[in-house]
Amino acid sequence: MERAFLLITNRTPEVESILIREGEKVVFSVNVSTNDPVNVTTEWFLSGNKVGNGLMYVFRTDYNSSSNSPYRISFRASHPECGNITLNWTVTVLNVNRPPTLQVSPKNQTLHTTVGERVEFSAVAEDPDGDAVEINWYVNSTFSRKGEVFNFTADAEGIYNITVEASDTEETVFFTWTLYVSSPPPPPKPATITNRTPKEKTLVLYESESIEMRVGLQMGDWHLQNVKWYLGENVVGEGVYNYTFQSSYMGLGSSQFSPYHLSFQALFDEGLLWENWTIIVLDVNRDPTILNVSITISNISGREGRMVNLSANAVDPDGDALNFVWYVDGEEALKGREGGVYLQPGNHTISLNVSDGKGGRCIYVRVISVPPAEGEANGEREVPLLKEKRISLYVLLIIAVIVILFLYRSLALSKPPREEDYFE
Repeated sequence: MERAFLLITNRTPEVESILIREGEKVVFSVNVSTNDPVNVTTEWFLSGNKVGNGLMYVFRTDYNSSSNSPYRISFRASHPECGNITLNWTVTVLNVNRPPTLQVSPKNQTLHTTVGERVEFSAVAEDPDGDAVEINWYVNSTFSRKGEVFNFTADAEGIYNITVEASDTEETVFFTWTLYVSSPPPPPKPATITNRTPKEKTLVLYESESIEMRVGLQMGDWHLQNVKWYLGENVVGEGVYNYTFQSSYMGLGSSQFSPYHLSFQALFDEGLLWENWTIIVLDVNRDPTILNVSITISNISGREGRMVNLSANAVDPDGDALNFVWYVDGEEALKGREGGVYLQPGNHTISLNVSDGKGGRCIYVRVISVPPAEGEANGEREVPLLKEKRISLYVLLIIAVIVILFLYRSLALSKPPREEDYFE
């Protein structure tokens, strides 16, 4: 019977010491010669650990393999009768420094902007080996700053190369933008208010007066949305360029709620224009009005003469309380809206002064004739009018002169006066 044999006829690599870099691989193979292959066992070992069978083994590295280098690769062929045949290799893995990676923004390498406009750049760097990475920025190859963010504003037209570099001290990667800078277009011409009337910002009115505000607009390149007038916070006009403020004696527009703030506002897509006025309304005290006067002569008589009954009604347009004072022949005779006085027979001038205590007043004048008591019927009778007048202060002097002349004439002629009415 033939004796069994086991031989290694070839090995790859032929050398025992192998030098490779991280990321590379090595293929190991052998040729075995035997006359009893059924009973032959082939095994591969990596640093003592079985990693495979057969006649070939591939040793692969990654970028962390240098940390455990060197590695021992072994092949063993076994036969029950022939024993073991072992081959060994030593693999040294050299460290490979991989370059950092860059993620940049903006992505486009060609950019366009204008003078004075800021352009924002950013870069995030990572190192696959975990090394520290430094980021530097350059403008036309001139160093500008460090960091992940870079803002650039050109002050002149031209072409600018913005470069970012990421380095781990051994490897450097970069990215470059080409920035075209041109002059900005001229800004749109803004709208302006060309005229405001009145020009004064503070206006003074008396109650019942009015004033017109007017503005003019030069649109320029702006786009108008609407124009409005505001009195305080309330819209009082829209779509027009003039507004008339009307003051009043009472309520809104009167001195009671003064001052008033009036504004004109023009709203554009591009902005807002406005003009403001402050309107001060001064109080106007209006004169009261005498509605009616009643003067009657009673049959009641005494040493002082005959009783004359006086009464009147008056109103004040401002709602003020009124004072009534009656005068007989220029002397104060009675206070109050109504009452009575004794008068001797003859002609007398009855005056009524109605005042509101604020300077407003109205005066009523009547000349009456009081007859003797004899022969009069019982009861009262309405006094015939000799002269009646309702006047205001500015004609009081004229009325006084008329009355004096009338009395002088009556005394001079020594005959009863003719009864007349005086009124305004």
